[in-house]
Amino acid sequence: MPSLRGVASTGFVLTVTAALLHTTTPCSAQTLRGGIKAGAAFTSLSNIFVVTEGDEEESSVHTSAVYGGFVEWTLAPLWSFQPEVLITSVGADLPDTSLGDAILIRYLEFPVLIKLAPAANRTGLYLVAGPSVGVRLDASFQGTDEDLDDRVKRTNWAVTVGVGMQSRLWLVEGRFTQGLRSIGTNSLDQDVKTKSVLLLAGFRF
Repeated sequence: MPSLRGVASTGFVLTVTAALLHTTTPCSAQTLRGGIKAGAAFTSLSNIFVVTEGDEEESSVHTSAVYGGFVEWTLAPLWSFQPEVLITSVGADLPDTSLGDAILIRYLEFPVLIKLAPAANRTGLYLVAGPSVGVRLDASFQGTDEDLDDRVKRTNWAVTVGVGMQSRLWLVEGRFTQGLRSIGTNSLDQDVKTKSVLLLAGFRF
């Protein structure tokens, strides 16, 4: 069963996306567009023993879903400003431990991107880059009742770069997101940083 917090965060993303898309009226179609996107995230954590509060554990890449919406404001013929609202999960699989199946941290993420799209109104490639801040929704050992909220900071600051292909109606994209500071609350010197590769597909309106 999804948690109340998860249902609320999903509803928040859908509400914000709908509100943003409502602003993309025909009279502003040349400068303002919106869309939705979803896909898979392949994530890992550095120095996970800081979070497990034990010896360094073997871990592997964790795979989860990501989804959300975006708005794109044209700034110049080649450049646009693209804020997004996404629900993402970051973590690492723990295949050989008794702690659970994985460390899983869910974020409500706000990427603020600059987009270079030479073929903005035609099928072609584009580049995106910019900062992102994630607000933690919950953190836990997946497969157990133990939460990790007291071991993981509330926010995660990161930087994102990506490349994609789009037409007037659809897009496909790959992006890499690197955490910039430790998300662990432990006072140990080792940083716990997130790393994610996202494969996305979506529709533009």
